[in-house]
Amino acid sequence: MTNEEKAKIILESMDSNGVQINWNMEKYYTAGIIKGLEEIKKKENAINSGM
Repeated sequence: MTNEEKAKIILESMDSNGVQINWNMEKYYTAGIIKGLEEIKKKENAINSGM
């Protein structure tokens, strides 16, 4: 699953749980979520490699 697909799932989950999403801004939300997912991956890789 790509980060973009994951971001879409996160947005849809937020929307269905009461967070008001302005879908006209979806590309900006998606970009922010993707950056967060990439940062999580970097930190997980650092932890797993013993750094």
